[in-house]
Amino acid sequence: MLRLRHKISLDSKSFLQEETEWQTPLNPQILNSTPGGLTASRFTDDGSDPSERHLETDLQYYVLGIGLRPTNILARLGGRKMFDGWTDAGAVHLTQPGSVCRGVFRAPTEALHVYIPTGVLASFLDEIESARTSGVPVLRHVNFECDRVVEHLLRALSLGQDVAGHINEVYLESLCVAILAHLSRTYGDLPDTFGAKADGLASWRLRRVIEYVATSMSGPISLSDLAEVAGLSRMHFAAQFRRSTGLRPHEYVQSRRIDYARQLLVVSDLSVIEIALSAGFANQAHFSRVFKRFTGATPSAWRALHRGRSGP
Repeated sequence: MLRLRHKISLDSKSFLQEETEWQTPLNPQILNSTPGGLTASRFTDDGSDPSERHLETDLQYYVLGIGLRPTNILARLGGRKMFDGWTDAGAVHLTQPGSVCRGVFRAPTEALHVYIPTGVLASFLDEIESARTSGVPVLRHVNFECDRVVEHLLRALSLGQDVAGHINEVYLESLCVAILAHLSRTYGDLPDTFGAKADGLASWRLRRVIEYVATSMSGPISLSDLAEVAGLSRMHFAAQFRRSTGLRPHEYVQSRRIDYARQLLVVSDLSVIEIALSAGFANQAHFSRVFKRFTGATPSAWRALHRGRSGP
């Protein structure tokens, strides 16, 4: 069993507290100590003051976050707009060290942030014989994407406290190890020997598939297309993709189409049929059936509800 007690903060009483400033760790001494550790905090905002929040992350740590409820946000990274609209509960973001971020919250928001020093990430990989690399790994930015593994791990952190606010140390350590392993494999610049095991796709293959789907939303996306992007046979790709994401390729494509459609329903004045076509559906009837299966509401009802939330 991999043990990282000397590298991960196990102060279970103060590990997870309420955040006083957006994406700002409450225990910076843990992050900056030698060899350092992880810490986490919850962020809440009632959405009543949609003024811009500014953050310049420390050069020594990543910020991993998950939205615990749907919200409406305008997010900028280094002066460039990276997201504008409604996010679902479970949306994941990962910010690189030294990033300049700005956020405007236009609806009530609740999020969980985990702060990961680059030194802890490097030490973790150094303990895994098959993952030895030169230098510190680089994890890519993640902009409010669906990642079921991260979602379940961070929700487990949020739900792991007892009534006194404590988290069991073994429980906490296990979750931290799982978070580091998943981030390294999925979003890191690691060689195939780390990411191409029997449990899923190599991280670079998965990134190429995710980027292809995001840029091909309005057209047909077949299993053959995705397998070709990943550089694998159809059956081999389908099996590895499901191990990596927990979803079949078709299920993932449909979920991304619905995510895209939900954003258009809130931020655009396009008709439902125009949004259906923009999201890659052949007709409005099929779009409405799939949309209701994912959200429990028709596109028109969902638009009315969420536009009402973002109004004055």
